[in-house]
Amino acid sequence: MANERVLYVCFDTSTLASRERLFMSMGLNVSTLLGMDGLLSARDVPTFDYILLGEEASPLDQQHAIEWLQGELSHVPTVIVLLRGNKPVAGADYQLTTDNSNVWADALAEYVREHRKLA
Repeated sequence: MANERVLYVCFDTSTLASRERLFMSMGLNVSTLLGMDGLLSARDVPTFDYILLGEEASPLDQQHAIEWLQGELSHVPTVIVLLRGNKPVAGADYQLTTDNSNVWADALAEYVREHRKLA
């Protein structure tokens, strides 16, 4: 997964540092924005291979983020993490569902590997 550039939209400051370390340990080049305010400022962000929305966002924030991304950065695949029991979010390119927010990194890694094969 080396050299993939991921834009991570984090909605919980308490998870920000640990998630960034996790992504870096996976070989990803990660840039982080904080919440919808950060995302709304992302019109001029550099090119990314993926945009990741974490499960810490409320379902409403996830839907608003996807809608904004479809209008502004629709060329970048969006991966969204959902906690089991949450409804799917329309418009995301890929949705990871998990019971445990600490184990979805493997599913993200698999998505990146599969996406790379298709490119």
